[in-house]
Amino acid sequence: NLSTNLFTQLPSSITNLVNLKELHLYDNQLTSLPQNLCDLPTECLIVVSSNKLCEEYHYTCIVGWGSDLTAQDQSNCD
Repeated sequence: NLSTNLFTQLPSSITNLVNLKELHLYDNQLTSLPQNLCDLPTECLIVVSSNKLCEEYHYTCIVGWGSDLTAQDQSNCD
C-alpha cells in the first residue's frame, strides 16, 4: 500500500514484484505511470484513483475499482 503519500512517479522496476497481489497508489501526486506497468501479474489489483494522471492513461491492467480517471486532478494536462 503506497497510498496517501506525495509520490510523483514510480520506478519501472516495480514490475519486478512478480508476486504482487495489490498495488494501491491512490491519493498521491502521480503524473505518469511506468510504460511497463501492465507487466505486473494479471491478477494484481492496481488502484490509481485521486492522482494527477492525464486521460491518456488507459492501461488495460487498471480495471474496476480505482480505475476511474475522472477522479484525477487533470489541471496539469494539455
